Amino acid sequence: MSGGLGGVSSQLRCSGVSFWTVGHRREGCSRLPGCGTKKIMAMAENFLLCLVDTVLDVTLTLQGSQMLREYCAKLLERPHLSSSFIQRVALWWAAVEKRTGNLERAHMVMEACCKSQDPNSVHGCVFWTLWESICTAVSQFEGVHKRKQQVALQYAGELAPSAEASVAPKVTQGLA
Repeated sequence: MSGGLGGVSSQLRCSGVSFWTVGHRREGCSRLPGCGTKKIMAMAENFLLCLVDTVLDVTLTLQGSQMLREYCAKLLERPHLSSSFIQRVALWWAAVEKRTGNLERAHMVMEACCKSQDPNSVHGCVFWTLWESICTAVSQFEGVHKRKQQVALQYAGELAPSAEASVAPKVTQGLA
C-alpha cells in the first residue's frame, strides 16, 4: 500500500479489486472529474465488504464455526446496516451452517435476512440464488421462490422495509 500525506491518495487491494481513496471535500474530489460523494461511498462500501470477508474468513479459520456464528449475530445486531452488508454476513453464516450440517439453521438465517434483499439488485440476486442452492427438497425451493416473489413485490411497490430494520431479533434468537 502506498500513500501520501494529507490524504493525497493511496491504493488498497482487496480480493483483486483496487480501491482509490483520495483526499476530497464533501461534494467530491476537486482534482478528479466524476469523483463525487456517491462514487466514494460505493468504494467505501466495497472496501467494507472486503474487510468483512477477511475478518469472517480469519475468524472461521482461527477460532472455528461457533465463534463465527457469534460474530455474525453481533454484526447483524448493529443498526443502520446496508443490504449488501446484511447479504454478505448472512451468506457467510448460512454457508457455515450448511458445511456443518445445520441446513435448518441456514434457512432460518436466510429467512431472517431476506426482507432486506431486493431480488432485482446485484447483491439481492446473489442472495436469492445462493438461498435456492441450499434447498434439499422441492418444498423448500418452492418456499424460497414464493418468499422471493413476495419480497420482489414489496420492492416493486416501494413498500420495501428499510435495510436498517433490525435483522438481529429474528436472526439471533437461538441461532448463535
